[in-house]
Amino acid sequence: MDEKRTDRYERLYLNPYDDITSIVRALKESNSPTVQLIIPPGMKVLNNEVNLRLLKFYIDDTSKEVLFITDDSEFIDMAREVGLKTVGYTKGEYEETSDEIIDILPYKKEEHLLPCKKIQRAPHSRKLKTMLSFLFILFFVGTVIYAFIPQVTVMITPDIKGISKTLTIKASSELQKIDEATLTLPATPLKVSFDISVTVPATGRKSIGKMRATGSVTFINQGDKSIYVPGGTRLSTVDGIFFRTNHDVSVPSSTSIYLGNLLLRFEAGTVSVPIEAEEKGTRGNITSGKICRIVDSKWNELQILNESSTSGGTDEVLAQITIEDIKAARAKLSREIEGRALSEITALLKTGDILLEGAMDIKEEEIDFNRNIEELALDVTASTIVSVDTMTLKKIQLEEALGEVFLRGLDKDSYLIEDSLEVRSISLNMLSNSTVELQAIVEGKIKANIDRPSLLKELRGTNNEKAREILSSMEGIGKFQIINREKDETDYDRVLPRWPFWIKIVVSE
Repeated sequence: MDEKRTDRYERLYLNPYDDITSIVRALKESNSPTVQLIIPPGMKVLNNEVNLRLLKFYIDDTSKEVLFITDDSEFIDMAREVGLKTVGYTKGEYEETSDEIIDILPYKKEEHLLPCKKIQRAPHSRKLKTMLSFLFILFFVGTVIYAFIPQVTVMITPDIKGISKTLTIKASSELQKIDEATLTLPATPLKVSFDISVTVPATGRKSIGKMRATGSVTFINQGDKSIYVPGGTRLSTVDGIFFRTNHDVSVPSSTSIYLGNLLLRFEAGTVSVPIEAEEKGTRGNITSGKICRIVDSKWNELQILNESSTSGGTDEVLAQITIEDIKAARAKLSREIEGRALSEITALLKTGDILLEGAMDIKEEEIDFNRNIEELALDVTASTIVSVDTMTLKKIQLEEALGEVFLRGLDKDSYLIEDSLEVRSISLNMLSNSTVELQAIVEGKIKANIDRPSLLKELRGTNNEKAREILSSMEGIGKFQIINREKDETDYDRVLPRWPFWIKIVVSE
């Protein structure tokens, strides 16, 4: 690379073998704000648009004004497209420049001050080639699109059927992973124990005396001697209602009444004494004349009589435990045990676990009742200690196993619609303490597998009417629609294309 300096600018003569790095280095080393680069013919490094854009980037970085001088018209076009300034010289015609025109000769460095003249450029072959290539690509793409765009679209909706199956699988707490051979699932044992008690109200009723009846009796002494009757002497009615005297009394003897020497009558000695019923309650309220006996009497001459009724005896009604209350407490305890057992086990479940309720083994110790039958109390409490053993399964393993068994029973031309499988119910049968058999009712939706290649062979070359007959006769097809791109589908005489690419079969999901 040679250089020539003037007062206004610096001119650099490039060599054919210079690269981008050497050109940039020369520009950076130049002290002039304006640089003219003389481009020799056949300089390949500048016949690349990428290199020119790279050179433009470095020129902008140097903040210098750079002018490219060359007689290569293609280079001038590319340089101007990327924003580089150029001056051209071709066959005696000069391009415009601000001060002077440079005569370019291969490997010759000379200056000529010549008059400026604007030249007219002829169309360039490069642009013509680009346009022809573009037209060819458009033609080719259009041909490919036309060749592969379907002329007829057959829209098919499969016939969806719902089926229900009763499936049987096993689960065992002795397994750690699924037994693929027998399709037995691993089960996780769970155990819990707890204390529980229930209380039920007493339904029995019993009347209890509250106040004692009181009254009075008259002792009648027909003997000839007075009789001392101590307080607390027991008296009774014929039907066994007992009373006691309140204090000691002395019953006087009988007396004879004479008129002169004539005996008129005998008058028995009498005395009244207050009495009180032995038992509290209304039973002691009796009518007059009912108290007629002296219990354990030692006095044959002595008689008694209640001339008036006794009164004041009252009752109160209290709750009493009955056999039915005991039975009710036992039944309630059993119900509470089942609910509590389920609650305690559920609290131990992990996310994704399924409890096998039918495998629950509930054991209870002897039930303890805090009251006895006929005991006076407001309620009775039953309590016991309960232990529960059961098993759990992983939900995802159960669903996958049931899905696999369900699929095994399907025809080869049918397949299950995704996410349509539902487990309706599960019943259990304990085979042993560690193994359980599960019977599940599973429902799912299936549809036929449409064989597109075979259907395409039957449809191509037929008219719309024949195609409809073929589609209507196929099992597994619910609804269908033949859509012709150019004509209405009701044109029954229209013949379907023979080329497979022009028939598109779409099966809805």
